[in-house]
Amino acid sequence: MSRRRSTIRSARWTANDLPIAPKTVELEQRLSRLEGCCAELEEQMKVNKRYLIALQAQLDHFMARMGH
Repeated sequence: MSRRRSTIRSARWTANDLPIAPKTVELEQRLSRLEGCCAELEEQMKVNKRYLIALQAQLDHFMARMGH
């Protein structure tokens, strides 16, 4: 059984058709806070990566001393 299709085509929206709302002060503030949070997370990830590298080096050192 085939599905019925409408003969009336609905218009597709494109990005150019959508209205662009001006940025509000609240939106700008929220974006600024979000960017700040992202920067903090990125810095913490760098710190964590260095910490994990140091832990791996210690583990490698201990394993070498044990003869494995």
